[in-house]
Amino acid sequence: MEEKIMAPIVITSNNGYPMDQNIYQAVKGMATAESCCEENGVIIMVAECREGCGGDGFLKTFSKEKDAGKILAGILSTGRNDTEADQWQSQILARILNKYHIILVSRADPEIVKQMHLLPACDLDQALEMADSIVGGEKKVTVIPEGLTSIIEV
Repeated sequence: MEEKIMAPIVITSNNGYPMDQNIYQAVKGMATAESCCEENGVIIMVAECREGCGGDGFLKTFSKEKDAGKILAGILSTGRNDTEADQWQSQILARILNKYHIILVSRADPEIVKQMHLLPACDLDQALEMADSIVGGEKKVTVIPEGLTSIIEV
């Protein structure tokens, strides 16, 4: 049996416009990156996010609760007839946040990025410095140029 090769830092994108127009859309590329990132590692998402968050319900879910684990637990305990708008994407982001640190390189308002439990960075160099400090210095980095449309086999 082959050993899974995981990286402590994974850099990805959401394939450019229009798929990187907001944080809601960028979660899709993050989901690809989680398949090859070590637990407690860092996913660096590079997405312009010119339209900010991408949904009032999505932002509200994360801004009203500081613990992503509680967000996920709340979503998972919601009955199928009681779901809220944007709940699916909120569930995916909460799941990812429970295992990884997410740095978002974007043009989104840094305060909104923080409300979404993400770490804002203004460029890739800053994001890599932040990632190195989180994982403890120079480490292996995996790059997925088109995270939205890539299939990762590990």
